[in-house]
Amino acid sequence: MHHPEEGITLPANPDETFAVIRIKGLQYKVSKDDRVMSELLEDFEVGTQIELEDVLLVGTKDYTCVGRPQVKSARVFATVEETSQTEKV
Repeated sequence: MHHPEEGITLPANPDETFAVIRIKGLQYKVSKDDRVMSELLEDFEVGTQIELEDVLLVGTKDYTCVGRPQVKSARVFATVEETSQTEKV
């Protein structure tokens, strides 16, 4: 069982690691070099690196750490690549 005070140890190869994050109420499974389309993130310009702290799960093929409700001290770093507008439905 995972104890938040002890933290988590990630595998030696970060390419095999994935996380489930929450952005504006929606959950996304992400891994290294994934691209995610989400609702507009205010206060961030194109090219800005952001730190997402709402990490719900971190795992590999051999290890899973489920947060209650979040995995303490887990972070996902992302870069804002572009902003776009779509048709209103």
